[in-house]
Amino acid sequence: MEHRIQIEAIVRDVMRAWNGGAGRAGVVAMWTEVRRQLRALRDTATSLAEDERTALQFLRQIQVSRPAAAEAFGD
Repeated sequence: MEHRIQIEAIVRDVMRAWNGGAGRAGVVAMWTEVRRQLRALRDTATSLAEDERTALQFLRQIQVSRPAAAEAFGD
């Protein structure tokens, strides 16, 4: 479970630093940074593909929750 927590932290940190700018190129740069950090994290119990799937799940959760939070704060 700690591995999933580390992956979630990577996604959240990169998303925080990204700020949604630069359109498609920004998304590609953000995902490239997530993958770079996942490769550095490497846990022998999981494959990079599994870690990427987990990261995408967290990314989707963040994207779904972000609009609701923005509405609540008037953004």
